[in-house]
Order: sequence, then structure tokens, then C-alpha cells
Amino acid sequence: LVVCVAGMFAVGISLALPMIVVALACLVLLYPFATTQFGGMSGDLAGFFLQTAELCMLVALVVVMKLVV
Repeated sequence: LVVCVAGMFAVGISLALPMIVVALACLVLLYPFATTQFGGMSGDLAGFFLQTAELCMLVALVVVMKLVV
């Protein structure tokens, strides 16, 4: 995780910061949902989180690239 974040910051802080914020937002929103609806995290929910976070981070990257570049 640290190496990936460092690599993103090496590419550009204006691109990395929104992606990290979006990934953390996905985590903050998923965890209470998983605990109340499913009684905790499972492997399926972890996979769902991973796919959702990756797609949201990609959308954030595209939006920032259109605004910044």
C-alpha cells in the first residue's frame, strides 16, 4: 500500500490525492453497511469493495485529468 501510494505521488500529487480520498470514502461508506447488513466483512464483501474502489478511483482520475490537463 505504501509503495503504491508513493508511486501515485511520484506521478503527481494532483492526480494521486483525489484517488486516495475516493478510496478512503469507499471504505468509510462500505464498513458500516457491511456490519449492519451482513454482520461483518466477508471475502465477497472485500472483493466488492476492491472492485468498487478501483472503479471509483478510475472515475476520479478521469475527472481530474479532464480538469487539470
